[in-house]
Amino acid sequence: MSRFLILVCLVLSLTACSEGVPPLDFTPSDVLPTGKKIQAGVKDVSISFAKPQERTGQIQVGFGGNQYESSFKSTFEDSLQESLIKSAIFNDYARRKVLLVAKVLQLETPTMGLAFKTQMTVQYSLLDTSTGKLLFTRGISSVGNVEAGYAYMGATRYTESRNRAVRSSIENFISSLGEAKI
Repeated sequence: MSRFLILVCLVLSLTACSEGVPPLDFTPSDVLPTGKKIQAGVKDVSISFAKPQERTGQIQVGFGGNQYESSFKSTFEDSLQESLIKSAIFNDYARRKVLLVAKVLQLETPTMGLAFKTQMTVQYSLLDTSTGKLLFTRGISSVGNVEAGYAYMGATRYTESRNRAVRSSIENFISSLGEAKI
């Protein structure tokens, strides 16, 4: 019986090792063209992290720390741009050009646990590039939940929780643009 138990533990541990941690994947899959058109084109997208006095919670970029800041920012930026293109909410041929600034105010995920819940808050702002005038700003809070049954490895659940929180934030931002008066 003890040999059987050891064999089962060995098989489970090998299965967990082959699972692998998913990549950062922040692009929502169900963004569709919106009915609204904003008469401005997005010239550039900027992702930043709030200064300590601006934060609404902790900002933990990498697993247990901030070592993955540049990959997080570039993945977030690429996903945001792709989602805006899919939504077709901006008119790239418009004379007015805007800068989209997404400032992360909170990104918190527990470092250990069976289930992972990432809490994220991002302040999205649109600035007119010719005048510097703030045209739109909205704080978006989102949550990414991943239950223990999702994957055996904690690092997999951790990463997927973050992926879900950022995807939700992007979707909510695009929805909020439908209400914008620009």
